[in-house]
Amino acid sequence: VRHLVATLDVTNVSAQETATVALYRQVSGSTEDEEALVEAGGIPKLTALLLGGTQIAQAKSSKILWHLSREPAHRAAIVHAESIPPLIMLLDSEDIKLQRNAAGTLRNLTADGTWQRHIETAGGMEALTRCLSVSNPETRALTCEAFWNMAGDRSSHLAILGANAILELVKLLDSDYEREQLGASGALWAMAAAHAEYGVLIADAGGLPP
Repeated sequence: VRHLVATLDVTNVSAQETATVALYRQVSGSTEDEEALVEAGGIPKLTALLLGGTQIAQAKSSKILWHLSREPAHRAAIVHAESIPPLIMLLDSEDIKLQRNAAGTLRNLTADGTWQRHIETAGGMEALTRCLSVSNPETRALTCEAFWNMAGDRSSHLAILGANAILELVKLLDSDYEREQLGASGALWAMAAAHAEYGVLIADAGGLPP
Protein backbone atom coordinates (compact mmCIF):
# COMPACT_ATOMS: atom_id res chain seq x y z
CA VAL A 1 0.00 0.00 0.00
CA ARG A 2 2.79 2.44 0.86
CA HIS A 3 4.42 1.88 -2.52
CA LEU A 4 1.14 2.50 -4.31
CA VAL A 5 0.52 5.67 -2.32
CA ALA A 6 4.01 6.90 -3.22
CA THR A 7 3.23 6.23 -6.89
CA LEU A 8 0.37 8.74 -6.74
CA ASP A 9 3.02 11.49 -6.73
CA VAL A 10 4.76 10.48 -9.94
CA THR A 11 4.31 12.44 -13.16
CA ASN A 12 3.59 9.32 -15.19
CA VAL A 13 -0.20 9.42 -15.56
CA SER A 14 -0.39 5.76 -16.53
CA ALA A 15 1.36 4.82 -13.29
CA GLN A 16 -1.02 7.05 -11.34
CA GLU A 17 -4.02 5.38 -12.91
CA THR A 18 -2.64 1.91 -12.20
CA ALA A 19 -1.95 2.87 -8.58
CA THR A 20 -5.46 4.22 -7.98
CA VAL A 21 -7.04 1.11 -9.47
CA ALA A 22 -4.86 -1.15 -7.32
CA LEU A 23 -5.46 0.90 -4.18
CA TYR A 24 -9.21 0.71 -4.61
CA ARG A 25 -9.06 -3.06 -4.97
CA GLN A 26 -6.99 -3.35 -1.80
CA VAL A 27 -8.85 -0.96 0.48
CA SER A 28 -12.26 -2.23 -0.58
CA GLY A 29 -11.39 -5.64 0.79
CA SER A 30 -9.21 -4.90 3.79
CA THR A 31 -9.60 -2.68 6.83
CA GLU A 32 -5.86 -3.02 7.45
CA ASP A 33 -5.12 -1.65 4.00
CA GLU A 34 -7.50 1.25 4.65
CA GLU A 35 -5.50 2.16 7.74
CA ALA A 36 -2.22 1.74 5.88
CA LEU A 37 -3.38 4.11 3.14
CA VAL A 38 -4.41 6.77 5.65
CA GLU A 39 -1.20 6.42 7.66
CA ALA A 40 0.89 6.70 4.48
CA GLY A 41 -0.66 10.07 3.69
CA GLY A 42 -2.81 8.76 0.89
CA ILE A 43 -5.86 10.99 1.43
CA PRO A 44 -4.15 14.31 0.49
CA LYS A 45 -2.66 12.65 -2.58
CA LEU A 46 -6.01 11.25 -3.66
CA THR A 47 -7.53 14.69 -3.12
CA ALA A 48 -4.90 16.22 -5.41
CA LEU A 49 -5.89 13.74 -8.12
CA LEU A 50 -9.51 14.88 -7.87
CA LEU A 51 -8.28 18.17 -9.26
CA GLY A 52 -5.39 17.24 -11.50
CA GLY A 53 -5.68 13.57 -12.35
CA THR A 54 -6.93 11.87 -15.49
CA GLN A 55 -10.57 10.81 -15.68
CA ILE A 56 -9.63 7.29 -14.56
CA ALA A 57 -7.53 8.59 -11.66
CA GLN A 58 -10.32 10.95 -10.64
CA ALA A 59 -12.89 8.18 -10.74
CA LYS A 60 -10.87 5.75 -8.65
CA SER A 61 -9.63 8.41 -6.23
CA SER A 62 -13.18 9.63 -5.59
CA LYS A 63 -14.36 6.03 -5.20
CA ILE A 64 -11.64 5.37 -2.60
CA LEU A 65 -12.59 8.51 -0.67
CA TRP A 66 -16.24 7.42 -0.75
CA HIS A 67 -15.22 4.03 0.61
CA LEU A 68 -13.05 5.55 3.34
CA SER A 69 -15.74 8.04 4.35
CA ARG A 70 -18.02 5.19 5.41
CA GLU A 71 -15.78 4.83 8.46
CA PRO A 72 -16.37 7.75 10.87
CA ALA A 73 -12.74 7.61 12.01
CA HIS A 74 -11.52 8.58 8.52
CA ARG A 75 -13.83 11.54 7.98
CA ALA A 76 -11.68 14.07 9.80
CA ALA A 77 -8.68 13.15 7.66
CA ILE A 78 -10.75 13.63 4.51
CA VAL A 79 -11.95 17.07 5.62
CA HIS A 80 -8.51 18.16 6.84
CA ALA A 81 -7.04 17.20 3.46
CA GLU A 82 -9.37 19.86 2.03
CA SER A 83 -11.23 17.27 0.00
CA ILE A 84 -14.62 18.97 0.31
CA PRO A 85 -14.10 21.75 -2.32
CA PRO A 86 -13.00 19.36 -5.10
CA LEU A 87 -15.77 16.92 -4.18
CA ILE A 88 -18.29 19.73 -4.51
CA MET A 89 -16.75 20.62 -7.87
CA LEU A 90 -17.24 17.04 -9.05
CA LEU A 91 -20.97 17.26 -8.32
CA ASP A 92 -21.21 19.34 -11.49
CA SER A 93 -19.13 16.92 -13.56
CA GLU A 94 -20.62 15.52 -16.74
CA ASP A 95 -19.18 12.13 -15.74
CA ILE A 96 -21.91 10.15 -13.96
CA LYS A 97 -19.43 8.10 -11.93
CA LEU A 98 -17.61 11.17 -10.64
CA GLN A 99 -20.91 12.78 -9.66
CA ARG A 100 -22.05 9.64 -7.86
CA ASN A 101 -18.76 9.12 -6.01
CA ALA A 102 -18.66 12.74 -4.86
CA ALA A 103 -22.29 12.64 -3.74
CA GLY A 104 -21.66 9.41 -1.84
CA THR A 105 -18.65 10.85 -0.02
CA LEU A 106 -20.47 14.06 0.89
CA ARG A 107 -23.48 12.07 2.02
CA ASN A 108 -21.26 10.19 4.48
CA LEU A 109 -19.59 13.40 5.68
CA THR A 110 -22.99 14.99 6.38
CA ALA A 111 -23.63 12.28 8.95
CA ASP A 112 -21.44 14.38 11.25
CA GLY A 113 -22.73 17.87 12.04
CA THR A 114 -19.17 19.20 12.33
CA TRP A 115 -18.44 18.53 8.68
CA GLN A 116 -21.84 19.81 7.55
CA ARG A 117 -20.61 23.33 8.31
CA HIS A 118 -17.59 22.81 6.05
CA ILE A 119 -19.83 21.70 3.19
CA GLU A 120 -22.11 24.69 3.63
CA THR A 121 -19.29 27.25 3.70
CA ALA A 122 -17.71 25.70 0.58
CA GLY A 123 -20.90 26.26 -1.42
CA GLY A 124 -21.99 22.66 -1.22
CA MET A 125 -25.68 23.25 -0.63
CA GLU A 126 -26.29 24.78 -4.04
CA ALA A 127 -24.27 22.05 -5.78
CA LEU A 128 -26.13 19.32 -3.88
CA THR A 129 -29.44 20.91 -4.85
CA ARG A 130 -28.42 20.76 -8.51
CA CYS A 131 -27.66 17.06 -8.03
CA LEU A 132 -31.27 16.42 -7.08
CA SER A 133 -32.17 16.79 -10.75
CA VAL A 134 -29.36 14.83 -12.42
CA SER A 135 -30.12 11.82 -14.59
CA ASN A 136 -28.60 9.10 -12.39
CA PRO A 137 -31.08 7.85 -9.73
CA GLU A 138 -28.36 6.58 -7.38
CA THR A 139 -26.72 10.02 -7.34
CA ARG A 140 -30.08 11.63 -6.64
CA ALA A 141 -30.77 9.14 -3.83
CA LEU A 142 -27.37 9.75 -2.22
CA THR A 143 -27.99 13.49 -2.43
CA CYS A 144 -31.43 13.10 -0.83
CA GLU A 145 -29.80 11.20 2.01
CA ALA A 146 -27.24 13.98 2.43
CA PHE A 147 -30.08 16.47 2.80
CA TRP A 148 -31.83 14.12 5.22
CA ASN A 149 -28.68 14.05 7.35
CA MET A 150 -28.42 17.84 7.27
CA ALA A 151 -32.11 18.38 7.91
CA GLY A 152 -31.66 16.55 11.20
CA ASP A 153 -29.50 19.47 12.36
CA ARG A 154 -31.57 22.63 12.84
CA SER A 155 -28.53 24.82 12.25
CA SER A 156 -28.51 23.65 8.61
CA HIS A 157 -32.13 24.54 7.88
CA LEU A 158 -31.55 28.08 6.68
CA ALA A 159 -28.84 26.88 4.31
CA ILE A 160 -31.22 24.23 2.91
CA LEU A 161 -33.90 26.86 2.40
CA GLY A 162 -31.41 29.27 0.86
CA ALA A 163 -30.37 26.66 -1.69
CA ASN A 164 -34.02 26.17 -2.73
CA ALA A 165 -33.70 22.46 -2.02
CA ILE A 166 -37.27 22.01 -0.78
CA LEU A 167 -38.83 22.33 -4.23
CA GLU A 168 -36.45 19.77 -5.73
CA LEU A 169 -36.97 17.35 -2.83
CA VAL A 170 -40.75 17.61 -3.22
CA LYS A 171 -40.44 16.69 -6.89
CA LEU A 172 -38.71 13.44 -5.90
CA LEU A 173 -41.58 12.29 -3.70
CA ASP A 174 -43.13 10.86 -6.87
CA SER A 175 -39.99 8.93 -7.79
CA ASP A 176 -40.29 5.24 -8.68
CA TYR A 177 -36.93 4.63 -6.99
CA GLU A 178 -37.78 3.76 -3.39
CA ARG A 179 -34.45 4.81 -1.90
CA GLU A 180 -34.68 8.22 -3.54
CA GLN A 181 -38.27 8.70 -2.43
CA LEU A 182 -37.41 7.68 1.13
CA GLY A 183 -34.47 10.08 1.29
CA ALA A 184 -36.52 12.99 -0.02
CA SER A 185 -39.43 12.31 2.33
CA GLY A 186 -37.04 11.90 5.28
CA ALA A 187 -35.41 15.27 4.62
CA LEU A 188 -38.75 17.02 4.24
CA TRP A 189 -40.20 15.34 7.32
CA ALA A 190 -37.20 16.45 9.42
CA MET A 191 -37.66 20.03 8.23
CA ALA A 192 -41.42 20.05 8.84
CA ALA A 193 -41.07 18.45 12.27
CA ALA A 194 -38.61 21.14 13.32
CA HIS A 195 -40.73 24.15 12.43
CA ALA A 196 -44.36 24.55 11.38
CA GLU A 197 -43.42 27.27 8.90
CA TYR A 198 -41.27 24.79 7.00
CA GLY A 199 -44.27 22.48 6.75
CA VAL A 200 -46.21 25.29 5.09
CA LEU A 201 -43.37 25.87 2.62
CA ILE A 202 -43.32 22.15 1.79
CA ALA A 203 -47.08 22.11 1.28
CA ASP A 204 -46.88 25.20 -0.92
CA ALA A 205 -44.22 23.48 -3.02
CA GLY A 206 -46.64 20.63 -3.70
CA GLY A 207 -45.63 18.29 -0.92
CA LEU A 208 -48.03 16.62 1.48
CA PRO A 209 -48.85 18.61 4.62
CA PRO A 210 -46.95 17.35 7.69
